[in-house]
Amino acid sequence: KELLEFFPKWSESEAYAVTLTMKQYTDGKRLDEIYASQNLRHFRNFISRKYFGSAARRYKTSLNIIPVLETSHSGRLHYHLAIKNPIPNNDDLFRERVKASWSKTLFGDKEIDIQRCSDVLGWYKYITKDRSATIDWENYHIA
Repeated sequence: KELLEFFPKWSESEAYAVTLTMKQYTDGKRLDEIYASQNLRHFRNFISRKYFGSAARRYKTSLNIIPVLETSHSGRLHYHLAIKNPIPNNDDLFRERVKASWSKTLFGDKEIDIQRCSDVLGWYKYITKDRSATIDWENYHIA
């Protein structure tokens, strides 16, 4: 309950519910929580540069993102994200940038679900529902 109160109160017009799947093994590396977090950091850097250009690096400007790493019943790691779209009236561009940025990461898999969040509090409850779900504080960013 306290965690839900801690999360930002984004409107439905600007919040997106995103699920990113990951390859569990690639380039001789088995995915674990550390590699997953590094992979998401690369994703955050890629997508932030697409939106903010060189300011992403120079001023550490980044998208607002709440990342939750979860293990499925079959043992596969994946991310559930709440992301605030900096240009909320352009769904297609947002989806394109998420897919392009995720595909550039080492562990990024093809299955991606991107939905405009019609119930932000409901999405927060969903992504924090499971005991195996952990907030990736290294990649948590709220400006």
